[in-house]
Amino acid sequence: MTNHQVNALPQVISDVNQVHLKLQELDLTEDILLYAVLRGLTAKRSTTENHPPIAGGIMAYLDTTRFLRDQLIPKGWTRQNINNLCITRHPENTCDIVVSSGSSDTGRKDGNPSNKNPKGNSARNYIDKNQLGFWPPEETTQSKSPQNTWMLIYYIDESEGEIRLELSLPTAIDDSGYVKTWSTRLLIAAVSFDSEPEPKVFEAEFSPDIDIDILKIS
Repeated sequence: MTNHQVNALPQVISDVNQVHLKLQELDLTEDILLYAVLRGLTAKRSTTENHPPIAGGIMAYLDTTRFLRDQLIPKGWTRQNINNLCITRHPENTCDIVVSSGSSDTGRKDGNPSNKNPKGNSARNYIDKNQLGFWPPEETTQSKSPQNTWMLIYYIDESEGEIRLELSLPTAIDDSGYVKTWSTRLLIAAVSFDSEPEPKVFEAEFSPDIDIDILKIS
């Protein structure tokens, strides 16, 4: 096990109805999260071979964050950009959301996911606060204080032709900047897409269409 894998057992919620109820408590829906990550996938697949190799991952992160905010800010959420940590904050200050690409275990019920790229001190400060604001399963957002910082993590699996995602509550981050423990993981059903995108050519102004099907969580 590497130093950035999870080494504690979180509460993993994968049942569709239970996930839906937990998201409702956070004023969220599966559709909001799915739309954001799918727009990120579209952005990634719109890059060409003439982009720098890291462009796809960056574009996925940028557009996932943007379209999450596009949906939530009209509902009263706010954006907070603190030392390069991009936070989307609930209007009642009960929870924050941070977007991050995840490891290949993201969205897997028996996996040990972590963030793909290391986080800095700002993320560490917010994640440390989650230990104070631990959310027992029976509690709702009205009883949570202080606010919790959740991570919307996603993994674009080109080999399996699917994108996996979860909204999870980290409680500790290691010295290298990787989440090592979670208290709660809300798993969203994986989404399949065409694993062989159309050839990327200079004339193409738009990304290829993506056919999606909701899959069961593995």
